Amino acid sequence: MSNDVELLAKKVEKHEAKLREQQTLLDMTEKRVTVAEQDRQQAAREADRLSKRSKAARREARRLSSEAKRAKMRLEAGAEDHAQASKELKGLNKAVAKRQQKLANAKAAHAAAQAGSATQPTAGSRPGSPRASSRSTSGKTSASPRKSGTRSTATRAGATSARRSTTRRKAASAS
Repeated sequence: MSNDVELLAKKVEKHEAKLREQQTLLDMTEKRVTVAEQDRQQAAREADRLSKRSKAARREARRLSSEAKRAKMRLEAGAEDHAQASKELKGLNKAVAKRQQKLANAKAAHAAAQAGSATQPTAGSRPGSPRASSRSTSGKTSASPRKSGTRSTATRAGATSARRSTTRRKAASAS
C-alpha cells in the first residue's frame, strides 16, 4: 500500500502544481480584463470628448464661415458706397467750382456796374451840386478793380456780360 500512497501523493502534487499554474493564469487574465476595461472606458471617454470637440469645431467653422460671408458683403457694400460717394464728390466738386465761378463773375459784373454808375453822373446831379461834391470828398476808396487799376480776366468777362445785359435791356425797352 505504500506504493498506492506514494502514487496518490504524486498525483496530489501534480494536481496542486497544475492548480497553482491555473490559478496564476486566472489571476493574470483577471488583471488583463481589469486593465482592458479601464482602457476601454478611457478610450470611450476620449472618443466622446473628441466627438464633442469635433461638433463644436464644426459649429465654430459654420459660424466663422457665415461671419466671413457677412464681412465680405460689408466689404463689397463699403467699396460700392465708397465708389458712389467718390463719384458724387467729384460731381459736387465740379458743381461747387462752377457755382464759385458764377459767383465770381456775378461779383465782377456787379462791381463793374457799380464802378460804371459811380463814374457816370446820375440824373439830377450836377458837377457843382452839393451831392456830387460830397461823393468826391467823402474820402472813401472803392475796392473795385476798375478804380484800382488791376483788372482780372474774370472782372473783364463780368464787365462785358454786364454791358451786354444793359444793352439788351435798353434794346428791349426801346422796342
